[in-house]
Amino acid sequence: MKLDFEISGRKAEFTRSWFTGRTTLVVDGHPLTLEDPLDVGTHFSFETRRSWRKSIHGHELVIEKHRPRMFAGFRPQQFRVVVDGTVVAERTGY
Repeated sequence: MKLDFEISGRKAEFTRSWFTGRTTLVVDGHPLTLEDPLDVGTHFSFETRRSWRKSIHGHELVIEKHRPRMFAGFRPQQFRVVVDGTVVAERTGY
């Protein structure tokens, strides 16, 4: 899964590996790990919604993930990127 978007004119990229679960955010070439595959919570969770909140260059960034309850690893998940309350990117996939 890869989502490209902008935060006040700066290029940003959200990526998530379907295989390992590694989730990263890259803003202006600076990577930030949101989920590490070595963290057990990355792979085993009963929550169907997860969100990451970050302040980037004075803007509030929220990335939301919604997964199905049953067989989540085999079904598409929904991702949404919100900057300052405005949805800037959405995608469904793995």
